[in-house]
Amino acid sequence: WVQDLRLASKQARSSGATGTLQAPMHGRVTQVLVAAGQPVEAGALLLVMEAMKIEHRLHAPCRGVVQALHAKVGDQVAARQALAEVA
Repeated sequence: WVQDLRLASKQARSSGATGTLQAPMHGRVTQVLVAAGQPVEAGALLLVMEAMKIEHRLHAPCRGVVQALHAKVGDQVAARQALAEVA
């Protein structure tokens, strides 16, 4: 069974049961505004990335605590790569 996540909505891709925030496209992380262990509300700004000269603001998919950050400022990331986990 294979599921093409490109056909899923943006919300479905970023708000899975685990609260994993994924990169919407290939790009570079320009800001990380939270730290592991920090509590966040749903919709809080976590990271900012730049792709094709456009800034993308990535928000917490759910309320919880930042469990892990998988990217830092300056990192090049791939589309759908996990950037942060909130639980």
